[in-house]
Amino acid sequence: EEAAKMQHDAKHRREYLLECLEEGKTEEARAALRKAGEERGKTVIWTGVRYVDFIINSRKEEMDQWEIAFVCEGELQSLPMEGEDACVILGNLLDNAIEAAKQCAEGKRRIRLNISNRNELFQLCLENTSIQRPKVKERRFYTTKEDRFAHGWGIENVKLLVEKYQGVILFEY
Repeated sequence: EEAAKMQHDAKHRREYLLECLEEGKTEEARAALRKAGEERGKTVIWTGVRYVDFIINSRKEEMDQWEIAFVCEGELQSLPMEGEDACVILGNLLDNAIEAAKQCAEGKRRIRLNISNRNELFQLCLENTSIQRPKVKERRFYTTKEDRFAHGWGIENVKLLVEKYQGVILFEY
């Protein structure tokens, strides 16, 4: 419930932060971010890139609430993409992994993330438990949620960003 409450108001918090920044009120924006960080708790996953750590740790709290075992491996020195794009990719993939793992029986909920870069090669591998095969039609994933207009776009956005950086993306069940 706590994760759902925070997620529900995230849009409003972003709007407030954007307004603060547009009006030059950077101290107010910093204070709001610090407060949100304190409410979220301490960072527990360190990859080496702060905004990646933020995305992972914000999702880790939800995993903990749903008793999803989480393993994160790897080390980053940098990312070969814009920070916003990395957050969209990682956020969407983790959201989908959490959604699938939540459906599994207690004790069988797992997510494993391996993220690293070496010699100009970036690799992200995300594995999660699931009780059902994803719905795919013509190489497009379909949401199982009722509101199909508002949901089901995450993987498509990830595919577009991977293509933008001339990457390769593979899905396996």
